[in-house]
Amino acid sequence: MDFSGLILWFSFVFCLSLTVTGILLVFRVERGKRTPALQFLQYAILFFYVFGYYGPWSRLLLPLFLEQIAIESVLNLVSLLALPFYLVSQSMLVLWVNRTLTTPSPLYIALPLALSALAVFLFTVVSGVGTGESLGLIAVIGMAINISLALILTMQKNSQLNLAGQHSSVAVLVGVSILYLSSLSQLSALDYFGEIFVFLLYLLHTLLVGIYIYCVELVQHPHSFDDFNRRFGITRREADVICGIYSGKTNQEIASELFISLQTVKDHASRVYQKVGVRNRAQLTALLRSLETS
Repeated sequence: MDFSGLILWFSFVFCLSLTVTGILLVFRVERGKRTPALQFLQYAILFFYVFGYYGPWSRLLLPLFLEQIAIESVLNLVSLLALPFYLVSQSMLVLWVNRTLTTPSPLYIALPLALSALAVFLFTVVSGVGTGESLGLIAVIGMAINISLALILTMQKNSQLNLAGQHSSVAVLVGVSILYLSSLSQLSALDYFGEIFVFLLYLLHTLLVGIYIYCVELVQHPHSFDDFNRRFGITRREADVICGIYSGKTNQEIASELFISLQTVKDHASRVYQKVGVRNRAQLTALLRSLETS
């Protein structure tokens, strides 16, 4: 095996390792850190890994097994098939960031998607590429969405990530954007650029998962919270509302975070008060704190 083959397979093995690491991280989360946002992150990383093997890795590995005559049409077809996986992954990433904000808003969902659509339009007009150049379109979409999410995380308060996690996530998102930009520059013509590019892409996405899992700063469930829920017959949604009350959030903030109506939050809270035997959120919080110290 020559040096270029060694670099290729070395990168591929590391990407496989990062895939396993990312999946284990995002699906084996401590119960106290399983947030409503986590499911979006799970979908985002899974669809990204599928895209990675369909898209970038197919362009690197298929030439080893196919004849040069038909290779380009096959690669364009496979890359085009990878595009839907990438679009779903990025959409889930947008929803994940929105869900982690203190005040989620449809605006923070629409903004990255609108900017990515605008970037694709400008890219196709300026460069004159067609749908066959799907990897170029993916790079443009990735840059627009990741920069948008980095700006949103920088400017908006976050209810889940601590300050270090928020800054680290912004750094990773900016790094992904720079990486995509490099794929559209003359750097892409350098030797081993493809192997390094796809390895760094996997590394940064897996790192983003790790940052969220280890830097999430939620108000932790009080000691014996599960026993508390079983004892009083608290449902899962009611438990989410309790956690919001315990963390001092208003009913409107809880409704925005859980994507439910304000009246639904009030109804859940009222049922919780009846089940537990308290009159208001202050008494409920005091009861939960007594469990935490018991």
